[in-house]
Amino acid sequence: MERAWTIAAPGETRLHFFSDGCAVFNPIRWETHVIDLLVGTLMEALLEGPKSIPELVAIALDASDLPIQEGALFVDATLVQLSGLDLVA
Repeated sequence: MERAWTIAAPGETRLHFFSDGCAVFNPIRWETHVIDLLVGTLMEALLEGPKSIPELVAIALDASDLPIQEGALFVDATLVQLSGLDLVA
């Protein structure tokens, strides 16, 4: 069974998009981070509910001009970074 990723604190995590990025408030660490628009798009999708890696790759490819072969690498690297910040689980 494919692992489903989710926002670590979905009811309290906040996103704010601006022209070239996204600010995310992490209620677990009480920190605010500025992230890439595409990472913000993935987090926004995770706020809607749990997603598998293939679902996140499809979202990343739809929202960007990433080549197909780089989509999974981008999502994997993003999840590692967000997990390290306690934003996703």
